[in-house]
Amino acid sequence: MKRPVLAAVAGLAVLGMTAAAAYVIASPGGEEEAVQRVETATPSPASSETPASSGTPSVPALSTISPTVPGELPPPAEGYTWYLSPPSNFGLPSYAVQVPLEWPPLNPGDSNPQDFAAPGVENVLMGPSLTTVTTIADAASAPAFLFQLPSQGGQLCGVLGDGQLHSISYTWDLFTFKCPGDKSSVCEVDHALNSIVCKSLDGSPAASTIDGRAAEIRIGGFFHSVLVFDPESSSGTAGVFDQAVKSFTLR
Repeated sequence: MKRPVLAAVAGLAVLGMTAAAAYVIASPGGEEEAVQRVETATPSPASSETPASSGTPSVPALSTISPTVPGELPPPAEGYTWYLSPPSNFGLPSYAVQVPLEWPPLNPGDSNPQDFAAPGVENVLMGPSLTTVTTIADAASAPAFLFQLPSQGGQLCGVLGDGQLHSISYTWDLFTFKCPGDKSSVCEVDHALNSIVCKSLDGSPAASTIDGRAAEIRIGGFFHSVLVFDPESSSGTAGVFDQAVKSFTLR
C-alpha cells in the first residue's frame, strides 16, 4: 500500500483538470472495482504509479504515531491517539489528527493519502477505515476528495452535500457518498428524495455498495480532506469520523 506523495500529487494535478465534471453532487438545502482508486480515472503515467489498495499491508513501525503528546496539543480523547504527519518532502503542510488507538497508519513515511484501518480490515475501501489526504488547490476543484473514491476513480459514485461541521479552528463542508461494489452498477443522487440510489445496469438494486462520509476544507493553497469508509455491517465509525474532523489541526 505504499503511495508516495509525489505520485499522488502528480496524479491529482491531472485529475483536477480532466475528471472533475464526471461526478454527480447535490447540495442539501464488487469487489473487483472496489480495490481501485485514482488509478482507473486518469491516463497519466504519474498517477498510475500509485498502487491499488488491496490486501492487508504490513503495518510499519508506528513512528508517526506520537508516543507522547506534544506541548501544543491537548491530550487525545479516550481510546484515541494523535497521528502527526511527518515533514513532507514535497511541500505539503504537516497536520495532527486523532485516530483510534488500534487503527495504525498503513502507509510509510510522508505518504499522501494516509490510511488507517480497524484490525482485520483487508481493503481500506471496504472499511471500516479512515483516510486523510492533502490536495494542492491549483490542481483540483472542490470537493477534491472525489479522487479518493473507488469505481473508476469515483465516476460511478453518488455524492451528496451534508451540511457543515464546526471545529475549534475550522468550518468543514460535509458529504455522504455511495459507490457501487461491482462494475455492473452505478450510484446516483436522487434530487427529489435528497438521497443516493445505487442500481445495476438492468435497473435492479445494486448487489453491494461502498458507503462513507467525507469532510473537506480549503486552507491557503491546499484542500484537506478526511474520509471514512463505512460498511453497513459496522458500527462506531461515526464517532471516529467526528473525532478526526474536530481534532484536525495544521502544525
